[in-house]
Amino acid sequence: MRYCEKIPFAGFLIILFLFISATDLISKKPFTHDDAMKFKSIRSTIVSDNGKWIAYTTLPDRGDGDLFVISPRDSFKVNIPRGDKPQFSKDGNWLAAYINPKSLDVDNSKGKDKPKSNMAILRNSTGVITEIENVSKFQFSNNSKWLMYHKHADDSDKSEKMKKKAIGSELTIRHMSSGTEIKVPFVKEYLIDSACTFIFYTVSSPDGKKDGIYWRNLKEEFIPEIAINKSDNTSYSSMAWNPQRNILAYVSAPLRKDGRPDNGSLMIWEYVRPNLTQFAVTPQQVKNIYFIPASNNTKWTEDGKKLFFGIKPLAEKDTSDFEDAKLTDSTYYNQDSLLANADDLIWHWNDDRISSHQVNWWGKNKNRTFACVYDADTKNYFQLGDEKFDNVLYSENSNVTIGYDESPYIRQSTWGGWYFDLYAIDLNTGEKTKITERIYEQASLSPLGKYIVFFKDLHWHVYNVQSKAISNMTSKLPVPFYDDENDLPMEPGSYGIAGWFEGDNFVLVNEKYDLYRLYPGDPGSFLNQTATVGRKSKIVFRYRKLDPDKKYINNRDTIYLHGYSEEKKSTNIYLLETHIIGGINISAAKGFDFLGGKNFFIAAKPKNEDYLIYTRESFDEFPDLWVGNIFMDSTHKITDVNPQMKDFKWGTTEQVRWKPPVGDSLHGYIIKPDGFDPKKKYPVLVYYYERFSEQTFRFYQPRVNHRPIYQIYLGEDYLVFVPDVRYRDGRPGTDAVEAITSGVQMLIDRGIADSKKLCIQGHSWAGYQTAYIVTQTNMFAAASAGAPVGNMTSAYSQIRTESGLARQFQYEKYQSRIGGNLWDSLDSYIRNSPVFHVPNATTPLLVLHGNVDEAVPFAQGVELYLAFRRLSKNCVMVEYKNEPHHPRKYENKLDWSIKMKEWFDHYVLGKPAAKWIIEGRKYLGNK
Repeated sequence: MRYCEKIPFAGFLIILFLFISATDLISKKPFTHDDAMKFKSIRSTIVSDNGKWIAYTTLPDRGDGDLFVISPRDSFKVNIPRGDKPQFSKDGNWLAAYINPKSLDVDNSKGKDKPKSNMAILRNSTGVITEIENVSKFQFSNNSKWLMYHKHADDSDKSEKMKKKAIGSELTIRHMSSGTEIKVPFVKEYLIDSACTFIFYTVSSPDGKKDGIYWRNLKEEFIPEIAINKSDNTSYSSMAWNPQRNILAYVSAPLRKDGRPDNGSLMIWEYVRPNLTQFAVTPQQVKNIYFIPASNNTKWTEDGKKLFFGIKPLAEKDTSDFEDAKLTDSTYYNQDSLLANADDLIWHWNDDRISSHQVNWWGKNKNRTFACVYDADTKNYFQLGDEKFDNVLYSENSNVTIGYDESPYIRQSTWGGWYFDLYAIDLNTGEKTKITERIYEQASLSPLGKYIVFFKDLHWHVYNVQSKAISNMTSKLPVPFYDDENDLPMEPGSYGIAGWFEGDNFVLVNEKYDLYRLYPGDPGSFLNQTATVGRKSKIVFRYRKLDPDKKYINNRDTIYLHGYSEEKKSTNIYLLETHIIGGINISAAKGFDFLGGKNFFIAAKPKNEDYLIYTRESFDEFPDLWVGNIFMDSTHKITDVNPQMKDFKWGTTEQVRWKPPVGDSLHGYIIKPDGFDPKKKYPVLVYYYERFSEQTFRFYQPRVNHRPIYQIYLGEDYLVFVPDVRYRDGRPGTDAVEAITSGVQMLIDRGIADSKKLCIQGHSWAGYQTAYIVTQTNMFAAASAGAPVGNMTSAYSQIRTESGLARQFQYEKYQSRIGGNLWDSLDSYIRNSPVFHVPNATTPLLVLHGNVDEAVPFAQGVELYLAFRRLSKNCVMVEYKNEPHHPRKYENKLDWSIKMKEWFDHYVLGKPAAKWIIEGRKYLGNK
């Protein structure tokens, strides 16, 4: 007789659940590189002002994306294949978007043969799409009656005689309700006023006969074209409309024989006197060392009284058009002719900028202009900017602006960082008043121009424009307003300004946690807008500006905040009434609670409807779009972009803390593979940079790039560890070793890490740290370092080619954290340099370096590799030709991602080695 013990029903359910879970886990697939290439992200989320329509794009890591337009209230959905950068008309009836060319066609094309973008016009109520070819730019009018779209320029239209003349392209003015169109050839620029009464455009034609500036009245029948100013072979450009006075400003410049604009004039056209050509500033009125360039930045102040424009030194005219002189029989041996074609750079010890920085700076600033202001009432202008003041703010108010003078500090920027003196500039007289010296953060000018707020000496200060008094606004406040976790060898910065209130009455300033309302008119007075909840609960509140056109906060506005909990490592959404202290957490069920392991972020909000579009995410939940009312007590998900996620092994995150040998506890997180068993020892991949713990519950988008794709490793039962590192001056390498190894030891002590199956990967700064770590410990079975510095003593005076700066500033003041120069701190440079400790290394090291790296010189990777090679240490370097700091060519990104995985799988999991790991690959002149 067989005996069967009866199982209680509750126990039966538990067994059934475990059985289903195990079956579900077995049925899930490991994530692969093929899956990563096809995995989609959401971009360009917008909502119509009336709230009836939402548009967003989905884009795979490789290939073509899609634009979707949906209704938040029903199942309406339209797909525009390859749609991108959508815009709604103000009334919400229409949407326009670019249609990108097929990725395959782009990849197979070169140079001028690259295919151009088209445009889609969607009538939202019907879903009918009209596609228009060859569109480079489009814009709806504010009243939604018109759509302007501009075709791509065609180089074949260029004049044989005037080869350097910029020729315009076809502009179409489309009437939306009727679909009728007006086409204007050879338009270079166009502008439509905010009231949608006028459209202005400039024409630059191949033969020069049609060159001019024109306008049309959009409220007249047939809207005929009317010339404002017209002259053969003349450039018309840089239009700015003054809606307060119905005045158009523009620049007119005759063309030279080759088609380039000559010295320009600032012109004024008034609607009340449309037939009168008026010169505001002529070439003769400009100082003889300057001229008005055709390519200009013009802008009216909000009240329409002042016009900003730019002038340029004559010495900088045509400097980008140098060409080698052709040699002839008579000049072949002529020294002057030969030397005229010499291409030298003088590296002078007393230059403000080193030569490489000059080259880089000029490439970015050759089109700069010096600010001037024209007074529409007095008809006079003041020059505000020059070589010393080449950074002047174009203000909204017509009385005062701010300017920055960096000239006293340019030389020291090579090693000591960036500073400038701050000035107030009177727009009625041009007078400059120095407010303060040697600051490193941009100041904030209040909307009405009453106050200038700046950060210096760890405090916020205010300059009263009328009284010219300077006051410290935060010295008596109970909390610091500087970054108290700064671990760079420089003075800590602020947490920034959130915004101004109407009437310039208050400025909203961030401290570490809370938002403070400061009173610039009564310095020292304050109100904690978030009721100190942030500091008490360790929640970092930050204002989420939802309307990019909003210039200030109204006194009774409803605004939204993101609140990040340092304890929970999660972000929630808060609603705040500005006339009431404190906010309401609207993304959690109870007060200030946080949903465990979830992050909420606002994506958009319609201007004229009270609902939010937001995302909800965690490591294992993709940030799809959700819709909810303003209190988020009625919500629903409106996208499901990656439904295939449920088929893959994915993983979950857990925050961890541990105590390093020196200092306070450190934070980090582990990513556990599906089916995680706390009694099992796992191989561990360590990935890090500086501090990533705030991303504990963020979704990790799988992309093929220089970083490990976590999901691929998790699918093969790796445990991923992402630790924070905290630094002290003069010991970046040592601090990294202590933080990383103590964190890994914590996992070993917990019994979840296999001490013989550990690997570590980092790129750039973390590439350096990884290279250093493997010279200090044999803890890891394998390591990979991307773009690492191998030798701080040689890297100190090498060049960052993206800026042209020497790398000295990085070591003395910034990320490399030595805190002194090479001579005063030589021991620290040597002590923290991997190459000097390579004899201690036992870990197989894989190095990635692009040979045109613009941040870390390629020579650093070579120096590290050669040190390992000379001492017969296992090191393989993968060089990618013509690649910068991060590989850009998709084939190279994929190649690296695969190689990195093969490297770790062999040395950590014991899989057979790929041939390149054992033998390398000889160069035979081909790929």
